[in-house]
Amino acid sequence: MYLKMKKNYSEFLNPRSPKNGFTLIEIMISISIFGIIIATSISALSNRKGILNLEDAQASIINALGQAQNRAVTGVGTTNHGVHIYNIGESDINTDYCHNFKEACIAIFKCDNFDATCEDECKDPNSSICKVESLPCSVSTDQSIIEFNRLSGGSENTVEIKIDCAGVSSKYVNVTKDGAIIAE
Repeated sequence: MYLKMKKNYSEFLNPRSPKNGFTLIEIMISISIFGIIIATSISALSNRKGILNLEDAQASIINALGQAQNRAVTGVGTTNHGVHIYNIGESDINTDYCHNFKEACIAIFKCDNFDATCEDECKDPNSSICKVESLPCSVSTDQSIIEFNRLSGGSENTVEIKIDCAGVSSKYVNVTKDGAIIAE
């Protein structure tokens, strides 16, 4: 018995024994599996960042719409309140208060209508009439200016706002004529 154990032990230490270490194929398979796991993890993390940006943009839009509507309903000042949504790269809107932002911005304003005077106020970062906030995703809407009626809080039109972040499905925010703000 002792000799047999000694024999097996000596075979284990023998460098020429076929049972010593891993083969090249085993190492290559292990490295391939490890690489697949890392690639999948990186892909999932980058997708999660896009989802978080999308949710952040939606929350920012809902918050801005809610602030403007609350100011209009409570009668802050003597004018209506509203929101101007500006997507960077839109050529039909001539404004430069969003020029420092990457994707889009949203401005909460206090004017009877969003005209050149109100737009000039938004260019001033210390303005008491306009507050500008950056959005991490691109935004598209059929109506870029959403104004809430003073005291009623309703909007003149129904507005759909589409939020897109690269590589992630879209989210929507709708504003109805009665002033309901609906997230989808």
